[in-house]
Amino acid sequence: INARATKEEFNTSKKTLSNVISDLSINTTTGLTLSYDENGNLQSHTVGPDGIMLKGDRVNINVNKDFQVLAGNVNNKVGKDEIINRLNLSPEGLDINVNNLGIRGGDTTNYLSIKNQEILSRGTFTRTWGGVTDTPTATVGIKDGYILSRNQKTGYSLYMTEKGLSTMMSGGVGSEQAGALEFHYDLMNDNSRGVRLSSTYGVVFLHAENSRIYTRSRLTTNIETWEASVYIRPQVYSRPGVNEFSFYLKDNDNAKDTDGTLLFGEIYNEAGQAGSGIRFRKAGMPGQTEGEYE
Repeated sequence: INARATKEEFNTSKKTLSNVISDLSINTTTGLTLSYDENGNLQSHTVGPDGIMLKGDRVNINVNKDFQVLAGNVNNKVGKDEIINRLNLSPEGLDINVNNLGIRGGDTTNYLSIKNQEILSRGTFTRTWGGVTDTPTATVGIKDGYILSRNQKTGYSLYMTEKGLSTMMSGGVGSEQAGALEFHYDLMNDNSRGVRLSSTYGVVFLHAENSRIYTRSRLTTNIETWEASVYIRPQVYSRPGVNEFSFYLKDNDNAKDTDGTLLFGEIYNEAGQAGSGIRFRKAGMPGQTEGEYE
């Protein structure tokens, strides 16, 4: 079957097509110039130096090859609550400015969440710390002015601010913290701020496994306890027996009777072979006429 169109039918169809293209160009695009002959037929087109801009409430573009979109500034006003979103793309980077931001990536177990001023990364990971390998459910992020790290299984947490590091959000003495490294500490000095390492109920342990620990100050070096003795144990692992020096005060009611002692060896031994020491009297010897001391 051969289908043929007359010249008049062809010209009529051609003119109709040109009118459709002209209407689409005028109402939906900017930057495209069309040229027509005396009969209204499309003869040529010209694209401006800035390219073609499409306008409309909805534009769908389907491509089957690599397609690149270069976007300038896009301001979009959405929603009944007048939320203004701004998305700025440029060769230098991406600038997003929104009133309410929410981004989440990952799965139900391991994911990153960004919600306004919060950035949280949660997941179950296998890691090794201090020679111990475990698989905690961990959270690391920024929230409420803190940088935090939390183990959901053990309940352990670490918080950091410009004031220091603490296992409790409140930090400081009285917060029942396992440990804290506090900066800008000024309790011991009225003229300047320093640093304090503390724990509420735990041990503060300084350990140099294969080297030294130095304590050095231009002014005094103070060693204090609130209630107990002071112990010095040299060569703990290289000499047998109890090799310790202990400093303590006698427990008496009167201040003048709380003598000081320096004892070496065992404080008590059932065989009567306790260590020896020196006792320092705070008050002078009674009946002494010479050499009294306080």
